[in-house]
Amino acid sequence: MSLAVQSQFETPPWSPPGATGGLDGAFEDELLRAGFSVANLAHARGLSVRQFERKFQHQFGARPREKIHEIRMRLACTSLLSKAALKEISVELCYRDPAHFCYAFRQFYGVSPFQMRWDLRKLTGEAGFMSHFRKRMSHFRKR
Repeated sequence: MSLAVQSQFETPPWSPPGATGGLDGAFEDELLRAGFSVANLAHARGLSVRQFERKFQHQFGARPREKIHEIRMRLACTSLLSKAALKEISVELCYRDPAHFCYAFRQFYGVSPFQMRWDLRKLTGEAGFMSHFRKRMSHFRKR
């Protein structure tokens, strides 16, 4: 592997300066551009998918697909706060259809996106939303 590619990965563009392994908003933007594809992310860095997976696992302690799924679900939950239709949200998050998005959301959070949106709308105030959001986030299974 070339030194340029190695140094590029050692200080990944999704880590803030001085960070030791956190993912931030820049990585979410990159995921959106890459269509939530590990292959596209690897290609953008000049790495094979397997090389990218090994390096990602080493730096973040999780497989890229797991982190991508987690970020995708967090973005989905945030998108539910808008008035966007589920079809629009599923397209924005690169799901092949709304049914696939709803299935993935239910598997992750244990409730449908409709129910989550309803629960979030019933809450008033920032404090109520954040405690409810944390409670819902804690329900998903670690794999």
